[in-house]
Amino acid sequence: GIVCMPAFFSHLMARSKRAGSLRMECHRMGESSSSGSALIQHLVPFFESGTYDVLYKNCNTFTDAALYFLTRSRLDERFYKLER
Repeated sequence: GIVCMPAFFSHLMARSKRAGSLRMECHRMGESSSSGSALIQHLVPFFESGTYDVLYKNCNTFTDAALYFLTRSRLDERFYKLER
C-alpha cells in the first residue's frame, strides 16, 4: 500500500545500509494544482497493500503514475526499462 514518509526517506535508509552505493538525482518535472491528498486518493486503488512486485509494480511504477496524475507527463524510460 501507499505509505507517506518524509521526502527521500527510503533513499536515505538504503544509503545508510550501503554507504556510497546510491546516487540520488532531483529533477523538476513541473507544477500541479492537484493536492497530495487527491493524488493518494486517486492512486490507492492501484497500489493496494500486497501488490508490490520488484519488476512490474515498484517505486518507479508509482512515480510514473504519480507524475502522470500531477503533470500529465511520464517518467523517463531510463528509470524503468526492466518494467517494460
